[in-house]
Amino acid sequence: MTNEVRWRRRITANPFYSHCLTDVETTIHALRDCLRARGVWDRIVRAGEREAFYSHNWYTWLVNNLRSNHMNSSRKDWAIEFGVAL
Repeated sequence: MTNEVRWRRRITANPFYSHCLTDVETTIHALRDCLRARGVWDRIVRAGEREAFYSHNWYTWLVNNLRSNHMNSSRKDWAIEFGVAL
């Protein structure tokens, strides 16, 4: 459960992500868009593929990257690498 969900349910005082305190903690922010997460992804996603990698909503992003043949098709083990990094 993210802080955004906790906040909407009145379980926490604020919806912000504890690592950066500047953005609301949504699923996609915590897993991909936070500067800390982005630092990991930028090390393993090729520069030419980053625009597409960062452009989808969380569900599409997750499903597409877990399909080996979708993104990074030249990297046959991408789904495994993605899952481990995630």
